Amino acid sequence: MENVKNKKRLFVENELKALLMKINNEICNVVYQGSSFGETVSIYFLNDYIIEVNVACDSLQAICEDVLKRL
Repeated sequence: MENVKNKKRLFVENELKALLMKINNEICNVVYQGSSFGETVSIYFLNDYIIEVNVACDSLQAICEDVLKRL
């Protein structure tokens, strides 16, 4: 289980972050947080606004889809 969460963290904090920062120049950071309570992706904007996206049980593709829907 930790291996899956680590793969998701690496994907979010590298590939997904790069994509989101290319399509929206107001985004300054993207962070995956996984614990026994759930999984979220936090999108941080330059104006201190934060969007939290629930990505519990998502595949990498589903993470992308859920995050893009929230932007």
